[in-house]
Amino acid sequence: LGMEEGVIHFINQLSPSDSAEIVKFDSAVEVVQPFVAGDDSGKALLIDKVEEAWDYGRSTRLYDAIYQAVEDLSFQHDARRAVILLTDGVEYINEGDATSEHTFFEVKNYAISTGVPVFTIGIGTGVDEEGINSLANDTGGQYFDTLLAGHLSTIYQQLAQILFVDQYLLICDSVFTSGDSVILNARVTLSEGGIGEDSRTILPCP
Repeated sequence: LGMEEGVIHFINQLSPSDSAEIVKFDSAVEVVQPFVAGDDSGKALLIDKVEEAWDYGRSTRLYDAIYQAVEDLSFQHDARRAVILLTDGVEYINEGDATSEHTFFEVKNYAISTGVPVFTIGIGTGVDEEGINSLANDTGGQYFDTLLAGHLSTIYQQLAQILFVDQYLLICDSVFTSGDSVILNARVTLSEGGIGEDSRTILPCP
């Protein structure tokens, strides 16, 4: 119930210019709600799918679910793109079920190459903090620990602030050979105070 409430809280922060989809997974991976606009009707569709019962086995095909979400977002050319992943970070495959077609490193490299940040929320016992923390940090996202945050709604409120308010688009014009990669060092000074800096390996646009 707390998980659903947190996701619904986030959905209610969407604006009509935003869009979102919902991917659910266990022994199967399914886009239960393809991308819809964040207007009132779109929010209603998203919330219905959040609350809808889902039970297709006891496995967790985590890597295929992430890949599906990143792939869908790779076709969305909006400047604001992100996958929000609620997980313990562990892929468990029940006996007789199919394993994920993709590995953790394939998924992470795919997200990096497509420029899709993955924000991870660690939930449950035995969370693989190292894995989902690296997935978030290496793709440009952020890791949230539910044990420290205390409540999922708090985390989703922070995510809404990051994605819908405190986001900046940096455009860098550079010429280099297709197939090459370069390390971009960026340092940003905000007019209201504060300095941020980071380095990232970037690939040329196809």
